[in-house]
Amino acid sequence: MRVFVLSPYHTGSHRQWAEGYRSASAHQVHLVTHEGAFWTWRLTGGFVTMADEVRHAIERHGRPDVVLATSMLDLAGLLGLLRADLAGAPAALYVHENQVTYPALGRTKVEAFHGLVNWTSLLAADAVAFNSQFHRDAFFDALPGLLRSFPDRRHDHLIEQVR
Repeated sequence: MRVFVLSPYHTGSHRQWAEGYRSASAHQVHLVTHEGAFWTWRLTGGFVTMADEVRHAIERHGRPDVVLATSMLDLAGLLGLLRADLAGAPAALYVHENQVTYPALGRTKVEAFHGLVNWTSLLAADAVAFNSQFHRDAFFDALPGLLRSFPDRRHDHLIEQVR
């Protein structure tokens, strides 16, 4: 299979994971990356320029059979921009870390929005993998609190389906 790994914050452990996946995979893996800087911008706005990079990768390598994005990407936004380009290729999300439980700060409105990006990415993905069972459980345990911080229509009815 032709796999595009989308890594908009390509540094440190994020980079190690993506490159490790590529080197261990039996598939044709193409990394589509941005520099590992400005993590909040990569998370919230990087999907726009990442969509352009995916289009260039399609020109060079052909359409992917699957897209595998890290949780540092607004996957819902990206898929909205690439509907026609991906021609129905499934999208998987790898949750290396998430903004619902990390960083564990005082939960400002901006931080809540970062967690919302992770949540909507899970909703948009065809498949989701977490880096550990502990991490998955922590995310879903904290998610109702995040969703309660919004004024109405909080999506809580979708949690179990996504879990």
